[in-house]
Amino acid sequence: MQRLARRRANQDTGGTVSSDIDIWSSDIWESSYMWTAGFPNALRLVQQFVAPLPVFIIAGIFSSYCFVSVKRREGIWVVLPHPSAAKPSSQSPLVAIIDADIAGIGIRIALWVQIGALVILTFVGSIYCRALGAKEIGAGLAVTHTSLAVALVVQMKYGTMTSADAIVGAMLLDAQGSAMSIVLVAKNVLAARWQTWISIFCQTFGLTVLFICVIKFGDGDFVNRSDDAWLCLKPFWWGWIADCPETAEAQEFNVFWLYLVLRVFASIHAALFAATNTGQFHCAEKRGEPLRGILFSRTPASIAEGSQVPGSQTPSPESSDDGTIEDLDQVLYSNCRATVTWSYAIHVILSFMSMVAAQMAMNAGMEASSGAISVGQIISMVVAIATALRVLWLVLRAIDGKSENSEGRFCKAYRFVLEFFAQAYRSVLAFVAQAYQANVREDRAVELDAREQA
Repeated sequence: MQRLARRRANQDTGGTVSSDIDIWSSDIWESSYMWTAGFPNALRLVQQFVAPLPVFIIAGIFSSYCFVSVKRREGIWVVLPHPSAAKPSSQSPLVAIIDADIAGIGIRIALWVQIGALVILTFVGSIYCRALGAKEIGAGLAVTHTSLAVALVVQMKYGTMTSADAIVGAMLLDAQGSAMSIVLVAKNVLAARWQTWISIFCQTFGLTVLFICVIKFGDGDFVNRSDDAWLCLKPFWWGWIADCPETAEAQEFNVFWLYLVLRVFASIHAALFAATNTGQFHCAEKRGEPLRGILFSRTPASIAEGSQVPGSQTPSPESSDDGTIEDLDQVLYSNCRATVTWSYAIHVILSFMSMVAAQMAMNAGMEASSGAISVGQIISMVVAIATALRVLWLVLRAIDGKSENSEGRFCKAYRFVLEFFAQAYRSVLAFVAQAYQANVREDRAVELDAREQA
């Protein structure tokens, strides 16, 4: 249609054959550009939004069924005369003591709040353009993650680590590591190159310590040995795992290793995305340069209006009308969502399930060495409360939406959803008000009829 309109306009103005050739060459150039720019843009849509959704749903259903179907107190401790015995002489649940500064109630509450706050901010950032507090929470998470990893290394070096410390500490370490992959999809974290690389380093260090703890736990290096019996721990973490190699539960370690392989590949994917794009996000934030070839653009399939390509009837794909209509292959930093991609959903599942596994192990037969009054736990809870208050303040500011800055409003791609729900909310209120007024009028009519009859 556009080609026909240009051709008729050319005929009306007495155009020549050369001008017709210019129009056809312009059409060929425009079609080739729209194909080369539109197809990668569609692929980015699939990669960043369409593909993560079914993965998140399937992983959520599978993991929920996997952990909910586990009985709470199914042989946490197994007492064996020797690991090579065919059958245990006795089997009964006992109580394991774990270091309170590794998995005490205060530490676990702080981690739940910290990870939960990060997930909330990341989700809000998926429909909001202003950078929220993911950068600050990510920095705090890097500190706590490294601190826990160092604490586990120190315990292993001095021989004070128990099986409970090793496996529950590994669960919490895994939950923090998956949460740090969530941080790497926030645009303000990607714009801070130093924080991006520090987060990748901390995540790699924590994953290394996690593998060491799990391998030593499976080899029985931390088993509580006595003269006539070995006390073996058997928690559930994507499968029954035990630190006595000869038990039947130790055979399920293969399932757990499959999970760790998935965890490693997911972390590598997040780290590569952050490492390859952090420089471009840094330039986009500091110098106002557009982000090219990274994000899906919701711009209609037309080239931005602006300057013309010499000798062509179509606008230049390089042009942009003050960032209001952008090229399909570029997005301004201010118009970019605070959360760049939905691929963080799988890391949410992995992080939450590791926290659930640690909580199940603690509920099934483990106790902290002290209550929630130790110095480390009090500090963690104070940080968690401050984090929760900050997240609440940022979310309320995002919902308020009174800022005139383009970053202070909800992104265009999702604003119609908010307007729809707002209109639905107003419609429900109007319906309730009308129904109430109708009931009031009916009551008054009945009352007037009663008075007239009296």
